[in-house]
Amino acid sequence: MKCNDYLYYLQELALREKDNLIITVLCNVDDQTSGYENYEGDSATSEFLSSKQLQDLLTAFRSAGFETNAYIDENKFMLDVLSNKFYSANGKRNIVFNSAQKGTAVGRKSLIPAFCDLTALCITIATHISSAYAETSTSLKNWCRY
Repeated sequence: MKCNDYLYYLQELALREKDNLIITVLCNVDDQTSGYENYEGDSATSEFLSSKQLQDLLTAFRSAGFETNAYIDENKFMLDVLSNKFYSANGKRNIVFNSAQKGTAVGRKSLIPAFCDLTALCITIATHISSAYAETSTSLKNWCRY
């Protein structure tokens, strides 16, 4: 199956399941996310979304018929999950769409994927294992070949 055919298949599958899903967007947003560590010289905020980008992302999901939820802070997200305040609805599964990584320490990209794995939440983007590997590997391309 060609890549475009596979992507079309995944899109059709997602749209068939939209009534059974809640997409939780977890990202850091300029001028909204606080309490982050920064690099010396370069800014960790270069990976943050703008408010408009977040709204565009939510609008895209909603216009396709998906119910959405958004967090702009990893800590708030994790606290809500652990204290049963995380938004859910009977009969619907949550999928976490993650781009958050407000820290600078090793493992910052694998924190949320690992947390979602431990709490049995479905997550898009990379898994905690591939994220950690990508952070430490100089040859991810070779690893993906196998």
